[in-house]
Amino acid sequence: MIVEDHDPLRLALGEMLTKAGYSVIVSAHGDEASEILMTHHFDLLITDIFMPDVDGYALINRLRTRMDPARRPKVIVMSGGQQRGLLTDDTITVLRRSVDAFLRKPMPKRIFLNTIYTVLNA
Repeated sequence: MIVEDHDPLRLALGEMLTKAGYSVIVSAHGDEASEILMTHHFDLLITDIFMPDVDGYALINRLRTRMDPARRPKVIVMSGGQQRGLLTDDTITVLRRSVDAFLRKPMPKRIFLNTIYTVLNA
């Protein structure tokens, strides 16, 4: 599942993964994604951090508090917030310790696909 509020990026990432052979569901909102995640099984959640309403932090927290650990997907977070001064190096360090991978946007296609492959096969 991909959760990204920026329409062009969400569509591009979904298409990229589909072409790479993955089954993908996309969502623009953390609230909608939370509902879908609670009722369907996913191997991987890729989520933006900074989104309106329910952001990536809240979405990940919902998974940890409401979902059986055996059903929880692996998590990759991505953000361009460090470019706008919204993410510090310390925050990124903490994020990396609490999720399976962290990607800085924009990221090359090769890095994106390799990270997904690595996380899913860890």
